[in-house]
Amino acid sequence: MSRQPGRPLCALLLAVAGPAWGLDPFSTAAGVPPPPELGVVMDAAGGVEAGCPPGVPGGTIGLAEAVARALCYDPRTRQTWAQARASAAQLGIERAGYLPEVSAGLELSRDRLRIREDGSESRIAETAESGAVELTWMLFDFGQRDAAVQGARHTLLAATATHDATMQRVFLDTSNAFFTLLAAQSELAIAREVEQFSEQIVREAEEVLKDEDVDLAEKLQARTAVAEATLDRGRAEGALRLAQGQLAILLGHGPDIAVDIAAEDEPPPDLGFVQLIQELLRQAQAAHPAIRAARLRLDAARASADSARRAYRPTLGLAYGNRRFNEIPDARVRENSLSLQLSIPLFDGFARNYREREALAQVDAASSEVSEVEQTVALEVWEAFHTLETETRVMIDATRLLELSSELLQAEQTLFREGEGDMLDLLSAQSSKAGASLEQLQSKANLRAARLRLAASLGRLGFWTLRRP
Repeated sequence: MSRQPGRPLCALLLAVAGPAWGLDPFSTAAGVPPPPELGVVMDAAGGVEAGCPPGVPGGTIGLAEAVARALCYDPRTRQTWAQARASAAQLGIERAGYLPEVSAGLELSRDRLRIREDGSESRIAETAESGAVELTWMLFDFGQRDAAVQGARHTLLAATATHDATMQRVFLDTSNAFFTLLAAQSELAIAREVEQFSEQIVREAEEVLKDEDVDLAEKLQARTAVAEATLDRGRAEGALRLAQGQLAILLGHGPDIAVDIAAEDEPPPDLGFVQLIQELLRQAQAAHPAIRAARLRLDAARASADSARRAYRPTLGLAYGNRRFNEIPDARVRENSLSLQLSIPLFDGFARNYREREALAQVDAASSEVSEVEQTVALEVWEAFHTLETETRVMIDATRLLELSSELLQAEQTLFREGEGDMLDLLSAQSSKAGASLEQLQSKANLRAARLRLAASLGRLGFWTLRRP
């Protein structure tokens, strides 16, 4: 065996072992891209590619841009992506167990001796050099490495599914914050309109009725209406600032950054994907990323238990060494060795039993987690489905209420300008119309949010849910 040194033998084993198991030791830790339907691709360092909008948003932004920014910069997505990359690296580590290990060493030593005998002194210096290349390769281990690789693969798939679920959660949170800010902007506009209308009506009434005997209580009621409108406007301004801060945080900025969003007048959401509740429940159980992640973690726990059972079986390995040294003066020695090593575990202080018990307990915990996640998702689908049904009916009723209140306000304005109406009735009609506007606005926002929530409960939330039907 001295004809071939260690390095060519190592290259030969790599050439044979790599294709045999489908291994590429230089790409086992490659990243796994997130689901393409969300439209965001992160790079291998945990950052985001150039598709992400940089800096602080300028001007007004729409819902799609807000979601894109949140997916890019939210720490939750970065954390789960880093965990997925770590799981990919762990899979590479486990797959590397199929390959041989090669090590090299070099030793250089120099010894000096001083000998005194019969009044004379002699000095002797000796120099020794040695170098070695060693290779070890596990040939057979009764499936221990295979179980470890399967567990790492399931863990990686679970991490990517968790990343998918996290992105959908960020998507939904940003959408809800966007709708909250949109409603706050509209509520502030309505509050300002009511305040200006009330002040104008009071001024006109005092001008028209200044020479008439008007009840003092009626005047005070009118001025009270103005004060209430001013109070509502102040509350609306505070709610707007709060909603702006909440959305800014989700976009990766400080809460003091003012974010202006576009109040797009979109048609009602497309509900074509909504089916019977039984079919929706079946789809959620089959495709929801949180359920997939839990099931994959269960598979990983089972693989870990299988690996624990196999950990104390015999192993068969190959060892090869190539060593050169010159300890003897003027003589160089070269030594080659090749051996098969059989290892049979006999006793380890009952550690094996405890490891198996721990692995089986992890399987039980993962199985319970699957059941819990399945129940949670089913409940979310059930609630989101019936919320969507309710909000659809409320939207129709709110639109009808706004139409009637607008007609009432127009009638009261006509009577008041002709001198036949009552100021308090006019203010009451304006208040009813403002309330109906808020109800219609809130129902529209609730309907959009309910649609996205149902899509999220099904695990199907993506940018396609923002498009016009």
